[in-house]
Amino acid sequence: MTFPFSFTFAIMNSISVQSIDIKDLMLKRQHNETLSIVDTRSATSFLEGFIPGTIFISLQNDFENIATQILSKKEEIILLTEAGKEKESVERLIAAGFEQVTGFLSGGLDSWKKNNWANDIVIEIEADELMMDIPFDDNLMIIDVRDKEAYDADHFEGAENLPLVKLTDPGTMSMIEDHHNVYILSQTGYKSLIAASLLKRQGIVTGK
Repeated sequence: MTFPFSFTFAIMNSISVQSIDIKDLMLKRQHNETLSIVDTRSATSFLEGFIPGTIFISLQNDFENIATQILSKKEEIILLTEAGKEKESVERLIAAGFEQVTGFLSGGLDSWKKNNWANDIVIEIEADELMMDIPFDDNLMIIDVRDKEAYDADHFEGAENLPLVKLTDPGTMSMIEDHHNVYILSQTGYKSLIAASLLKRQGIVTGK
């Protein structure tokens, strides 16, 4: 059944956005292993530090499409957003079909910092630094997260092609072992950050 646009818009305007305290968030995390905290800030902000275990998908760049690729529409989701972007982040996920968007973290990342809890980070390196590391690191693993067509057209020698959607598959992830030092490549660096957040959530140490 197809609804007219005006009806859909009315539903969106009726959404109640719930603000969640940091301590309530941590309790939810302890009791719900499938809970996802999704960080919708800019790539620049995410690189400066983030809550460990969060998944990065910037509101500014292909948000709905990437969320649909890597998140389950039935899992509980709490958002960490930039100030003033809370309602938009929730509404856009709900419009994309996500059924369990609980709300957003009150105070954003600052609420985490105020408790003196450590941020996580992704280390960003240039291609020439990676080239210097390769001869001296037998455990180095390069993952190219571009789509197969882009990878087939041109790729870094020795890189494994694992598009974002594959990084949520347990079978695929089993190929990344504890001894691997993982470096992630993408066209612009944006998908590398998303991939790094997915891998770090599973305890895998990455560079970018």
